[in-house]
Amino acid sequence: MKVNVIVWGGLVSALSLFVAMNAEATNKRDLIEYKCHFELAGNKHVIKYVVSKAKHPATVALEMSKKPIFAKNGVSRLAVRKVVQCVGAKDSFKAVESQQLDQVTLS
Repeated sequence: MKVNVIVWGGLVSALSLFVAMNAEATNKRDLIEYKCHFELAGNKHVIKYVVSKAKHPATVALEMSKKPIFAKNGVSRLAVRKVVQCVGAKDSFKAVESQQLDQVTLS
């Protein structure tokens, strides 16, 4: 009887793990990559890549304007003064200033 309970418990655990991993994979497929042009405190401008479930770049810009972004060190957080523009990761910015900054960032 103890063996059956242990085996059954192991099967339930394995099934739970499979379901959790499958849900995580589904969630990752729902994420879309964007690049956003941020204006930070001190009039510093940066381009960062972000992922979001949002379907429209304008929605991503609104989301990102409400929270800080991480610095290059991955630890410090930088206050966002303004989100200038967000576009799909492979798309081009419409604003000339954003296009120029994107070229500098890519090189």
